[in-house]
Amino acid sequence: MQFHSVWKKTAAVAAAAAVILGSTVTASAAATGTATATVLVREKASTSSTALATIREGGEVTVLSVDGDWALVEDGSRTGYIAVRYLDIEGTPSGSSSSSGSSPSALRKGDESDAVEDLQEKLIDLGYLDTEATGYFGSATEEAVKAFQRDAGLSADGVAGSATRSALEAGKTASSTSSSSSAVQRGDESSRVSELQRMLIDLGYLSTEATGYFGSATESAVKAFQEDEGVAGEKTFSALEEKSGSGAANASSSSGVLQQGDEGEDVQEMQERLIELGYLDTDATGFFGTATAAAVRAFQKDQGLTADGIVGAETLTMLNKSSSGVSSIPEEEEEDEPAQEVEETQINGDIVLEDWWSGRIDSLIGRGDTYTVTDVLTGKSFTCARYGGDNHLDSEPLTAQDAATMYEIFGGEWTWSARAILLTYDGVTYAAAMNGMPHGGERITTNNFDGQFCIHFLNSRTHGGNQVNEDMQARIMEAFYSR
Repeated sequence: MQFHSVWKKTAAVAAAAAVILGSTVTASAAATGTATATVLVREKASTSSTALATIREGGEVTVLSVDGDWALVEDGSRTGYIAVRYLDIEGTPSGSSSSSGSSPSALRKGDESDAVEDLQEKLIDLGYLDTEATGYFGSATEEAVKAFQRDAGLSADGVAGSATRSALEAGKTASSTSSSSSAVQRGDESSRVSELQRMLIDLGYLSTEATGYFGSATESAVKAFQEDEGVAGEKTFSALEEKSGSGAANASSSSGVLQQGDEGEDVQEMQERLIELGYLDTDATGFFGTATAAAVRAFQKDQGLTADGIVGAETLTMLNKSSSGVSSIPEEEEEDEPAQEVEETQINGDIVLEDWWSGRIDSLIGRGDTYTVTDVLTGKSFTCARYGGDNHLDSEPLTAQDAATMYEIFGGEWTWSARAILLTYDGVTYAAAMNGMPHGGERITTNNFDGQFCIHFLNSRTHGGNQVNEDMQARIMEAFYSR
């Protein structure tokens, strides 16, 4: 078996996962899994998690447990997660059974049963669900499950499998321990990262927006704060809260900011507005739970705001201005809100430099349309299909061979680093840039690429923070002048 990157996990990860699953992993009881295609091994059971290695088709691993769509696998002392659909599993993994000897069925959206009601009651007890326990698994329950899974370090797919239900039974979430024990690190994306970033911004250590994604800028800001304050590890968050005054006492709605956990008339009024606009389908209870947070994030995304689920002055203003989810700004105010400035199209030989906000590329390349991507440095090409994207082009390698070529272009590892590319569609070649990290959703399930990747054009923006990525822009100009 060939591994193309250094594994960072040890056997301790397997033991920890076994505790969550409520079972003991033993080699004799584990199953054998054979890769049915070249497949990624993930650090966590999520398509947005770091890719640790690649296993070639036909390679074998020991399957320690299976939960939903993911298998925890081991090769020697090295462990990671593989999507079950890429494994031919022989035998019964020990971690797939509950302590009673049978694996409980996964609960998902659309289910209706006593088990769903029990699940909802646990989510309500832990503060993740602010509706009644009806026994029907709807969108509010799905969002609550996802929020719990993120806090518990599980794959946030909204499906309550054995690992999720075992963790719920144990109450193992960030809310069941002190806030300082829920460490965040580079590559994480969560509301807790947003909270960390806001404190760093308030103290002058971070000059970007609170995007919720822990990238290099956030990492540098944390290191600078730690050096100045002489703190490290778990004490960092507590020190930040103390310095910025962002403790629990400041988190109430009286501060002018509404966020998850708040309760009061201000929350109720905000919920009523979200209901009117079609973003919230629960009652206005006055309690800011996960369903309300999800509705706020959806509204913020549609309005081009930072989708952190926290209602500050800007979000509240847009809520009061909006009608049916679309910003309604009086004509006399439109002059104060200049439209996105669009740069003129430039041509260098046969390469076109097109501003994303001209709308030409977005309207020209439809969802599912295919195009050729050529890496400027290596000259290697592969075919992609458009997945979606509003601020840039979200793409998927069309076939497994295309994914393998892309993997080679990035030097045998998946990474967020930007590369200069030329994108050719319908005979026209555009200057662009791409990253190499599978993340998010997918439509093509046979390409050995668990998710999508981003392609930026001139002035494209990120989805999470709605920001222009300067590294991407530099690579775009590199592509434009590459011939």
